[in-house]
Amino acid sequence: MQTHQTWLAQHAQTAVLAEDWPRRDTLLQQSSELAEEQIANQRRIAVLAQRLMTLQKLDEAAQQALQQASAKLTSQQQARQSAQQQLEAMDGASLQLAKQQLEAQREQLHDASALWQSVQQGTQQIATLQVQLAVQQAQAGESAALFSQVSAQLPVVGAQLQQAERSLELAQAACGASVEQLRASLQPDTACPVCGALEHPYAQPDARLHQLLAGLLAEVSELRQQQHTLLQQQASANALSASAQHRIGELDAELATLVTQARVNQRAWQAHALVVATPGLLADPAQTGSWLSEQAQQLRHQLTLLQQQEQTWLAAGHALTLAQQ
Repeated sequence: MQTHQTWLAQHAQTAVLAEDWPRRDTLLQQSSELAEEQIANQRRIAVLAQRLMTLQKLDEAAQQALQQASAKLTSQQQARQSAQQQLEAMDGASLQLAKQQLEAQREQLHDASALWQSVQQGTQQIATLQVQLAVQQAQAGESAALFSQVSAQLPVVGAQLQQAERSLELAQAACGASVEQLRASLQPDTACPVCGALEHPYAQPDARLHQLLAGLLAEVSELRQQQHTLLQQQASANALSASAQHRIGELDAELATLVTQARVNQRAWQAHALVVATPGLLADPAQTGSWLSEQAQQLRHQLTLLQQQEQTWLAAGHALTLAQQ
């Protein structure tokens, strides 16, 4: 009994609940439903919080994109202003006109340089042909002189050869076998069967006669060799003279053509607009080549600078077009 009383004392606070249980049961049910609703609300709050964070991130991204677009717009505006200023600082029409003028000057200078080169080449070719002509004329003169000299020597050598050959024939006849037999048959105080003389001074063999024969043989051989050499020299001199005369004719024709062309080139050079505008080119021909080279170099430098300016102008126009898009 005491145990029951103790348990009732320990649970006295729930006595009211036990005495009014039906109403409390309803309250518990309502409390459970409210708890479940609270849990559902907390879940919805979590979902909404997540959506809020996502929207905040999207907002931040949109703000950054807006700032970037604003910066890009500012950069484009600055680029447009810079390009506009560059275009305003340069006159495209003036650039084109200056370029055309420089190109025209370059063409004029190129034509003048080509004419001057033709004049110089013509002068050098004429000088070269004149040297060749002088050499051929000298060779023709030497060949003609040698031909005349040899032609004058040939009759003399020919006459000497004829005389030596006659003397050789006589000596050979005197030294012949029949003469030797006749000489051996001669007897003192007996008439010679040939001339009838009683004295025979040449009855005995004479060594001097054989020496004379040998000398005549050598002389005839030498004179024949001289004649052969002179004939060869005469033919060679005649051929060299003919060849030189033929070459002289060719050189004269070439020289006449070159002189005619050189006169045409010289007249064209003197009448060229650049030469007319620059009298010093005719006053000092020795400096003409270097002056033309210097002018060509200056024009190339000016055209390079102008092309750079033109590229800058075109780039500024392109940049302005991009900035306006």
